Amino acid sequence: YNRQYWFRVLSALAEDFPALRAVVGSARFEAMSVAYLTAHPSRSFTLRNLGSKLPEWLTAHSEFTGRRHALAVDVARIEWAFVEAFDSSNRSPLTLSEIAALGAESGLALQPHLQLMALNYAADSLVLSLHQREKRQTSEAGVEHEEEAQAPVKLPKLRRRATWLAAHRIEYSVYYRRLEREEFLMLDAVRHGQTLGQALEAALAQSKIPETHRAARVQAWFANWAELGWI
Repeated sequence: YNRQYWFRVLSALAEDFPALRAVVGSARFEAMSVAYLTAHPSRSFTLRNLGSKLPEWLTAHSEFTGRRHALAVDVARIEWAFVEAFDSSNRSPLTLSEIAALGAESGLALQPHLQLMALNYAADSLVLSLHQREKRQTSEAGVEHEEEAQAPVKLPKLRRRATWLAAHRIEYSVYYRRLEREEFLMLDAVRHGQTLGQALEAALAQSKIPETHRAARVQAWFANWAELGWI
């Protein structure tokens, strides 16, 4: 029974991180999984939270990722954000009239399902393509089968480029949306409990957006957040 449970735990982790497995290769992913789960064993009746500490843990364990370390950490963060965005709760968003009445001292909150990421690579498209690849490799009967050890997949050329990403849910689907740096900083400040005025100051303190364009840019952000129900 213990052996079967251990295999189930390893399988559950692989199901949540198929793109990471493709990036590092199946042999390294299996070794990484054993090391990670030894350090952070399941302490819940559900396997949902198995990967909650993996992105942070992986940051300090480059022996499992080699030259793709920074990319692998980004991929892990994106995949865990998918889990969080899919499962987290949804609250009633503010209406446009309520948003229009906000002042500098107003306190805001973000939807629990909204996940914010500051990444080294624009890796969201890569993760989505690797997920599609994983689906295509499923057997015709729809039953997973044990595969031989696979080397890391050949990846398109990716240059390090600071990227700000949001993962969010609309009904029962998770979507990724790239953010402007200042937009990310403002949302992140709100998430950390800062008032609207403080969040604006944090977002625009070192911004390259011309001052004459800032008001319109902030207005566009709020219009988009309101449409998506983020606040």
